[in-house]
Amino acid sequence: MTPAQRKWPTAETEVARPVVAHLESQRWDVYQEVEGHGGRADIVAVLGSLVWVVEVKRTLSLSLLAQATAWRPWAHYVSIAVPQGTRANDGHRFGERLAEERGIGVIVVAAPVTLGRKEIRPAVVVPHVMGKLNRRASCVQELRNVLRPEHKTFAEAGGDTGRYWSPFRQTCKLVGEAVKSGARPLRDVISEIDHHYASDAGARACLTKWIDAGKIPGVTLRRDGRRLLVEVVP
Repeated sequence: MTPAQRKWPTAETEVARPVVAHLESQRWDVYQEVEGHGGRADIVAVLGSLVWVVEVKRTLSLSLLAQATAWRPWAHYVSIAVPQGTRANDGHRFGERLAEERGIGVIVVAAPVTLGRKEIRPAVVVPHVMGKLNRRASCVQELRNVLRPEHKTFAEAGGDTGRYWSPFRQTCKLVGEAVKSGARPLRDVISEIDHHYASDAGARACLTKWIDAGKIPGVTLRRDGRRLLVEVVP
């Protein structure tokens, strides 16, 4: 093993990228950094009616197993993804046995192969255990409902920047799209879009505050008599 391989991975994204590529090659639709009621999943993959959650870490730990176990009601399959280099110790082997007992799959990612500074083979997913099919996953549809096309490209799985596509960002996007053709009453916009707030009244109060604070890019508010209009920033 080269010095470069011994240092790998330096970030969770380096483990996650090969997993995303592997799943996509198997024709799964892959969504990254998905925030749902179960927390925020590194990877959510969908193939037909099946939903698969994958949590990615640089080491196999009890914390990772607990995190994966919490996703069991939300998906048909749940797996953890870790680097191959961590498998040599007894703790890792014990963690794999615990994962198997809980029906959690283990995806192992082999380090890239380098020659000097040149990468001659990228990191790849090696044969792995998918985990036990949970036919009685009770919250699968709730997780599917939060998936958006933006989850595929907005943020990388395993990133630590806090960047992810959230229900708030989705609402902001819909507000912007609703006023592209011209100013409209905020009340009308809210009544038409599928926002994430519990009520239209709550949406009006919160969005008024966030637009005034400049937290929703591209739009602004303007008063027209008693009406509060939302429009594209001139």
